[in-house]
Amino acid sequence: MNFELSSPRWAESLQFGSPGEPLVPLSPWAQFLFDLGCLIGYEDTSLTTKTVGVTLPTRSFAALLVGLGVVLQRASISKCDRQHFETLCSLPLGTPLVYKRGTKVLKAAFDGVDTVLGKTFLFVRISNSRGGNKREGLSVGQAHFVQVDHSRSIAELTLPAEQKGRHLADRSSPLLSYLVGAEIAGAFELQSRLDFLYVGSVSRFVDESYGMLLNARGYDGDSETAGTLLRSFSESKAHLTYRSRYVSSMASSSAHTFKPHVVVFDGASAFLNKRAKWPMAHRVVLLDRTGPSLYDAAASYDQEYLKRYDSWAIPFPPPIGVEVSGFEKGQTGVRCS
Repeated sequence: MNFELSSPRWAESLQFGSPGEPLVPLSPWAQFLFDLGCLIGYEDTSLTTKTVGVTLPTRSFAALLVGLGVVLQRASISKCDRQHFETLCSLPLGTPLVYKRGTKVLKAAFDGVDTVLGKTFLFVRISNSRGGNKREGLSVGQAHFVQVDHSRSIAELTLPAEQKGRHLADRSSPLLSYLVGAEIAGAFELQSRLDFLYVGSVSRFVDESYGMLLNARGYDGDSETAGTLLRSFSESKAHLTYRSRYVSSMASSSAHTFKPHVVVFDGASAFLNKRAKWPMAHRVVLLDRTGPSLYDAAASYDQEYLKRYDSWAIPFPPPIGVEVSGFEKGQTGVRCS
């Protein structure tokens, strides 16, 4: 593929830095990792998945740069309403939802799919002022106002007799609006989608995320942290939209049920422990030459490489000191030709 088609036009204008220090353009090493995230974030997963192994002198900030590339690239791809609509339509009846209605956030429940005047609508139930429930239909273009409420189960679902709602939290990003335009940035603020899943040391990744500032040449607004733009999911704030999640490489959890577009394994233990969890996602494996279990992780990577559908070459050269290998695997049940 032609990387010129997948690299956002604004990518080269980004500047990075730490609090209290001047912001500067990315170094060749950091630019490569960011571009890698943009590239693999652009790739489709319907036929094949890509796995890229990257060996580095150090992994500091590497996963963060790849993740930023993934999330910001996919924020530029405005084709998510139909996919989100179809996902919502496939939910079990009664699934708890969060419904962003005007400037308020309401508790709701999925109430099925109907065709009205030849158009398909998904329906949600919300409480009305008389203590009952009312049904509202939403079109494809309105689907981003509805998200699954992961804090409640169907068995626990009760709609309040009357809802005043709570005001919608402002998570707008003026910097993102400057980079990709207000319309695309607006969809980014309102719709949840798991573009990037980090696997590794969560505490270190969070420290790096909120210790890195971003800005852009020609932008007069305030700098924003990388963590702000990553929009991570929070169990305690499940009503907020998200684009990324973090999983510890050592923890046992239900994370295998997640459906990320790209998974980044930060270190050998992350890859060895979790490599089989998300077969439908693209994967980036980050290894450092002095890290523990390097050879075990490399051996496991080589075994998968031998079973590949095809090799996959990165269409731009890595910087000095960085080694890269890539391959494709066909999706289960899909015939590649």
